[in-house]
Amino acid sequence: MPETPASTLAEEIKKYKTAELISYLRKQELGLSEEVIKILENNDVTGRAFLKMTKQDFRDINLKAGPALVLVDFAKECEEKRLPYSKPSKRINLDSYNTIPLENWTCNKLVESYRENLERKDWSYVLDSIKKDLIRIADSNSGFSVERRRRAQAIIDHWTHWRTSPKKFSIDLKRDYSQFKIDTLQVRQQMIATGVASTQIVDNRKHRRNDNGEAVKISSSEIYGINLG
Repeated sequence: MPETPASTLAEEIKKYKTAELISYLRKQELGLSEEVIKILENNDVTGRAFLKMTKQDFRDINLKAGPALVLVDFAKECEEKRLPYSKPSKRINLDSYNTIPLENWTCNKLVESYRENLERKDWSYVLDSIKKDLIRIADSNSGFSVERRRRAQAIIDHWTHWRTSPKKFSIDLKRDYSQFKIDTLQVRQQMIATGVASTQIVDNRKHRRNDNGEAVKISSSEIYGINLG
């Protein structure tokens, strides 16, 4: 399949709004004064307008002959200058994490997989790509299972150990799992305690007595504080 022809610099400049055009022109060695820049800015000259303007157009917005010629010549150069073609960068399909066993979510194996699919192979770029994808997976709305989201979050939380020491990362996982069980148990105990307290409140209300010590029947609306009137 043939490569897509390189686009011209003008095609990029056409997309520029006034602020972007001004910023771009400042970086070029055109010898433009701040006065010239200010005139272009005050007249809201966009990238598309800039490329269509003639010497007379520039003169009409009060530019002197010198800067007007410079800008016209530069616009022609932009029309002729072609940008180098660059292949679009590849990305790993996140769905592949649904098929990769969790035991293979090791640094070495994921790096190897990413290097097979990415244009850039350098270590820092590959690791950065992996981390960004794991952050997306760990998100509660990612669509991944709880187990896989939890593993992705664990790798992020213990990023240094995951990269440098599988043994230490394994210890981190066990510690996290133990803490998770403790947290879960505490939540259950709190729920049970709350339920017992609620039951006691209801029982106390059910056994209300009047001033003579006689039992008084209490309606459900009184017990639960519901106004049915």
